[in-house]
Amino acid sequence: MERETENTDSVTREEIEDIEEVLIKNQTLLEENNRLLKKINRSNMWAFWLRLLWIAIILGVPFIIYYYLLGPYFELFGVQLPEITL
Repeated sequence: MERETENTDSVTREEIEDIEEVLIKNQTLLEENNRLLKKINRSNMWAFWLRLLWIAIILGVPFIIYYYLLGPYFELFGVQLPEITL
């Protein structure tokens, strides 16, 4: 069996140019991907803080309404709410 020897050491100029072109395209795609990931991360951070603010508003508004608006009227008319003791 005769073994064919392939000349893998020699690379043509076209192959080098093709590889360079692919590398440049890959670098461009990586930069675009990085920009998109940063934009997504920034968007997620804003969404997190706005969601946290929204939950604080939903939970805090009833207490604020009672404390500043309804509480004085209950005290004015002498209505006592039952106190919870543990």
